[in-house]
Amino acid sequence: MNIDFDSYSFLGIIIMVSILGAFIINYFFMDYPKGFSGYCDDAYYTIEAMDRINGTYIILPSEQSCFYNRAIYSYGAIYMNLTTSSGWSTHEVSKEYWDKLQKVGNGFNNRDCNLMLEGIEQTNTTELIAYNKGCDFLKECGMIEKHFNQDVCLYVLGDKKNLGVIE
Repeated sequence: MNIDFDSYSFLGIIIMVSILGAFIINYFFMDYPKGFSGYCDDAYYTIEAMDRINGTYIILPSEQSCFYNRAIYSYGAIYMNLTTSSGWSTHEVSKEYWDKLQKVGNGFNNRDCNLMLEGIEQTNTTELIAYNKGCDFLKECGMIEKHFNQDVCLYVLGDKKNLGVIE
């Protein structure tokens, strides 16, 4: 049996160059969808704020957010044993509860403290995470700042003693 090493070597080089080329193309030209791009500063600081949560929480919307909220909610449930008022899916909640939950988001987006606080109370939410100017709005609504780092804040509703806020 006579083996031609030159043809096997050439074939091996072609395969290796193809694999390396695929990795290079993937690395430089793949555009990952929002929420799957790895940690960004807001995600890191949000997780840091979540480490201080003692109750049921909601992450309020932000136009500048660099991650998908549901991914952070999942992280909180899996690694930190946290519970969110917003749940995992709108299909599993009643229309009545969904309407109450919408009050929180609509009140926040329209800067209506009364509507937001009504929704917070009706959904048994005790803590809120917000970003940038949203932090100022929560303060204007009379909520208590529990944690702030960079542009991410954690606010609580209610008595400081009961919610673990340290003065």
